[in-house]
Amino acid sequence: MKTRNTLSVLSTMLFVAALFCSCNPDLQVSDVQYYYLLNNNYLLTNNRCTFIGDTMTEYAIWQESGSRYIFRIEDYVPFDYFIDDNGNTYEFGQHIINQYDSAVHKHTNRLYEPYIEINGEKKIIPIEGEAKYIVPGKKDVYFIIQELYETGELDRLGNKMYGYNYLAFSEGKQPEKIGSQSSSEIGGKLATIKNIKIIDDDFYIVGTRENYPIFCSFKDIATPYILSLNLGATYDLMKVDTTILVCGNDANHACIWSISGSNIEQAMLPPADENLPSNACSIDKVGNDIYIGGRIGTKPAIWKNGEVFAIYEEFPPHQNPYYLYYRPDVRFTYHSGCIQALRVYGNKAYSIVVTENTPNSVGYIDNKLMAVEWDFSKDPVTCQYRYDLVEMLRDGSIYLYKSFYHDNLYTQWVPGLIEPYETYWDKLEYTHPRIALQYVKDK
Repeated sequence: MKTRNTLSVLSTMLFVAALFCSCNPDLQVSDVQYYYLLNNNYLLTNNRCTFIGDTMTEYAIWQESGSRYIFRIEDYVPFDYFIDDNGNTYEFGQHIINQYDSAVHKHTNRLYEPYIEINGEKKIIPIEGEAKYIVPGKKDVYFIIQELYETGELDRLGNKMYGYNYLAFSEGKQPEKIGSQSSSEIGGKLATIKNIKIIDDDFYIVGTRENYPIFCSFKDIATPYILSLNLGATYDLMKVDTTILVCGNDANHACIWSISGSNIEQAMLPPADENLPSNACSIDKVGNDIYIGGRIGTKPAIWKNGEVFAIYEEFPPHQNPYYLYYRPDVRFTYHSGCIQALRVYGNKAYSIVVTENTPNSVGYIDNKLMAVEWDFSKDPVTCQYRYDLVEMLRDGSIYLYKSFYHDNLYTQWVPGLIEPYETYWDKLEYTHPRIALQYVKDK
C-alpha cells in the first residue's frame, strides 16, 4: 500500500479552488428529512417522534388441576429504516414471539425472524436470523440478514466460538448468501461493519477488525484488506470513475484511501497537525466535486476535493446540561461533534452531527444527535443547527415512553451539582442516521 499527497490521490477528480470558511449560524434553508430510529421503537423525523413498533399480547386459560396460563407476546421491533428520494418507506426489523407456560414455569415457544414493511405493508421472512441493515441500490433496496452459527471451535477458556452467515434479498426475491465470517483463536476476531454500499452490483463494506481500518467486498469479509497497521476505522465509501474512495481515520487523523483493484493509496486530509485529532465519516459527490463530512478537533467539518472547506467554529451551540438515570450524579453537556451523514444539493449541504459529551470516559459516554445545514453560496459559508435531540427532549417537542423519564430523583439532589426537580432520562440508542432530499427537490 502506498501513501502520497492528496492532490495525487484525487487526481481522477476535477479540482476547483477550495476556500476555507468558518461557519456562521444564520442560515435559512428549505427543509429535508433527517431521520433515525430511537431505542428500536421510535422513528424520529426532524422534530416528529412516532412509535412504529407493534406489540400484541394474548393469553388463554385451561383448567388442569387448577388454572394454567399460557401467555403469548408478539412484537415487531424495527432495527433499520430508510426513506428513498421518492418518499417510499422501508422498515426492517424482527418479528418476535414469546410463549410462557405457567404450569412448567418456562418459555415453551420462541420465534425470532425478520420482517420487512414497505409503505406500511408488513411481510415476515421465514428465516431464523437477525435483521441488520437496509442497503439502497440504484434499482432495488436490499435487506441484510445475519445468521449465527457455532464454528465447533472452543476458545482458550473452553467457551464455544461463533460465526455469522449474511444473506441479502430485495422485495419479491429469495435471500442469497453474500458472505460469512467467524471468530477464531487462529484467524482473529470478527470484523465490525460500519457501512455497506452496492458498487457494480456487488456489496462492499467498511469498518474495523481488531480496531484496524478495513475494506473489502462482502464475500471477502473473512479476509478483508487491512488498510493500516495503526489503530483506526473506515466509515463510508463511494466509487468515482474506476476508483473506490474510502474515508475514515488512521491513528486519529482523517484520511481517504483510493482503491483501484489491488492498488491502495492513502492521503491524509488537512490540517496536518498531529495534535489536532480529526475523522472523516461520510462522502457525497456533486458533479465533479467530492465532499467529505467529519470532524476537525472538536468541530464538525467538511472537506471539498481534499481541502478544508467549512468548519462549524461555534460548535457546540449550547451547553444545556442533562442527566441520565444510570448516572444521576453526573451533569452531561456537549463537547464535540462529528458529521455522520451528509447530502449536498446545489449550494446547500445537509448533515447529521453526532455529539460527544463531557465528561467522556468509561461509564460516562452518551452521544446525542442534531442536524446542521450549510450554505455554500455565502462567503464565508454559513450554517445553522436544527432538531437538537437534547433541546427537543427538554422542551417536550418529542416524547418517548413514560418510563424513559425519571422525574422523582430530586431526593438525590446534591447542591451545586444536581438541579432540584430535574428530569433524568434513560440512555438512548439510535440507528445510523440518514437524510432524505425529496422535500428540497420539490422546491
